[in-house]
Amino acid sequence: MPEEFAQRGIAGAGIDRITAAARTDKAQVYGCFGSKDGVFDAVIADRADRLVDAGHDRRRALLRECVARAAP
Repeated sequence: MPEEFAQRGIAGAGIDRITAAARTDKAQVYGCFGSKDGVFDAVIADRADRLVDAGHDRRRALLRECVARAAP
């Protein structure tokens, strides 16, 4: 789904291609997200969550590295 929006933008993204990529049907998509804009919002929220998680993972790794260096 993200690829559809990335390649075609919100206006050009097709719900038929989105449902095909998700291996589902329009009723399921509209039931879960309400609209194509709802799908887009969910995609953006998912990507934002992944970025935040990646940042947290990186900070945890740096903290472990600092602690390991400080250990006698």
